[in-house]
Amino acid sequence: MRMIFGLVSLLVVVGIMFLFFKIFEAPNIEVGQKAQQEAQQISGRDENGVPAMNSYKAESDPPMGNFHGIKITDVTPGGAMDKYYGLKVGDIVLKVGDNDVTIFGAYDMAKGMLDQAFQEAKPLLVQRDTAQISLPVGGAKSPLDGLIPTH
Repeated sequence: MRMIFGLVSLLVVVGIMFLFFKIFEAPNIEVGQKAQQEAQQISGRDENGVPAMNSYKAESDPPMGNFHGIKITDVTPGGAMDKYYGLKVGDIVLKVGDNDVTIFGAYDMAKGMLDQAFQEAKPLLVQRDTAQISLPVGGAKSPLDGLIPTH
């Protein structure tokens, strides 16, 4: 009888420990995972450590002549620029954040702005077919938005 009472007591203590963990520690783990996602984005890499700038290919639009935008020629499925922005082949990036890509007058400088946009969670204005759309849809947000209370 004593053995059963001791076993039940032990199970109750273990149950209380699991409840304590769920209430107090599990939310911290979720915030930690979101912070890790944000750190990966700030470093310019996706969850697999692949740099965002390696997840797409682009060229000047038009290829010769007066620079107008950055034309996306290839997007790695599941890569950083696909997952975060939803870029598609054929999109022409016109703005990065508040800056028109033609501000520097050269494709190489504008591509550098686009590479850095992922790190800084800046929105993009792209021309897709005949429409201009803002990416990411809903606006650029940090993975931590809404998780850490501000006092």
